[in-house]
Amino acid sequence: MKSKQPINDVRNSSLSYLLNKDGTFIGSRGTGAQILPPSNDPNATAEAFAKQAFGGKTPTEIKPVTVKGVTGGWVALFSDGTAVTYRPSGAASFRTPNDMATVQINNNSVNILYKDIPKFKFPGK
Repeated sequence: MKSKQPINDVRNSSLSYLLNKDGTFIGSRGTGAQILPPSNDPNATAEAFAKQAFGGKTPTEIKPVTVKGVTGGWVALFSDGTAVTYRPSGAASFRTPNDMATVQINNNSVNILYKDIPKFKFPGK
């Protein structure tokens, strides 16, 4: 029988907003990522989504991230091993449209549920 501990851990944390009531992840499943609804400002939407994962905690370190020459991204590291990464539009692989911002949340319980490190993509309108 599969343990419910990871889902309970996520539901009782600042990451509970990542799950629907049925325990599935928010957004629609894309190729290797959850796709969230389009917005007029995908960078601001994605960055706010990423900061929500902080749950009021202060990261132990925030490192800048540059991908494909696009600056403005960052990875926030926490004492429990969680890492939250924000990449603005254009800072992704060739498979991701240039108007899409990305958030990755690397947390042990979330990774167990997702069976990988989940990516959340935020397209522009």
